[in-house]
Amino acid sequence: MKRMKIALIGLLLGLTLFFNIERLDFNQANSINIQAFVYPLGLAAVIAIIAFPVFSRISLFYTLTFWIGLYSSFKLLTFNDRPLFGGINTYLTITEACLIAVLVVLAHQVGRVLYDYLSAVEFVALASGGSKIPPLEEGIDRVYAEINRSRHYNRAMSVIVASMETKEMQFELPRLLVESQEKILQTYLTARLAKTLKAELRRMDIILEDKKNHRVIVISPEIDDRGSSALLERLNAIVDRQMGIQIHFGAATFPNKALTFEGLVQEAELDMKRNGYYPYREHSGVAD
Repeated sequence: MKRMKIALIGLLLGLTLFFNIERLDFNQANSINIQAFVYPLGLAAVIAIIAFPVFSRISLFYTLTFWIGLYSSFKLLTFNDRPLFGGINTYLTITEACLIAVLVVLAHQVGRVLYDYLSAVEFVALASGGSKIPPLEEGIDRVYAEINRSRHYNRAMSVIVASMETKEMQFELPRLLVESQEKILQTYLTARLAKTLKAELRRMDIILEDKKNHRVIVISPEIDDRGSSALLERLNAIVDRQMGIQIHFGAATFPNKALTFEGLVQEAELDMKRNGYYPYREHSGVAD
């Protein structure tokens, strides 16, 4: 929340200067005489930029152009009792325009931070609804049923473990989330990863969230070693393209690597280590 605090403090200081600049005489006769319409215009700019996300989503250049253009229109067409330029009027016009511009920049920063935050919260909220992947504890019975089916019919099955190191991703994610608590960041990452994987996996595949170990586990029936390698390459490329971050994958197949789900997960972890990733958690295996 550091960015939010800095942006709000900057905006408050800007508003304070804006409404009190005519009081700054420094023991001299104050020659600043800002026209009355500038104050409500500046306040309207701040409120509009923060209240309406459209001003935060577009470029700062276009937002500045809009409000400075509005100021110029009022100055030329409505409040034209004094010339724009010439003597002290040049100084006053530049001062008014600069004050409006400063407020627009500061309000745009606040609006941008709020927009990033609300967008991230909205995504997490949507991901926590109907599209949320079930936790490992709730889906373990289905996993064991699939293990038994593969054992009974002597069919292959792959278990894929996808783990995320948040410290490596902090510059790729919305900065406000990086500055928030680890739980929010992990929820965001898992939701993004689950949404990306579900779009590429088959309906028969099982995808579960291992909250205890901060990772996603995929069970793919009828996938052998060769199919597992091809699937990992495809998932890695898709996640990199759509999320812009690196996900660490490890895989193990039944019955070549292990005969139980717990054993397959441990073998997938070993595969992840062989690929150069060492999980930062202190324990191994599936959640209790």
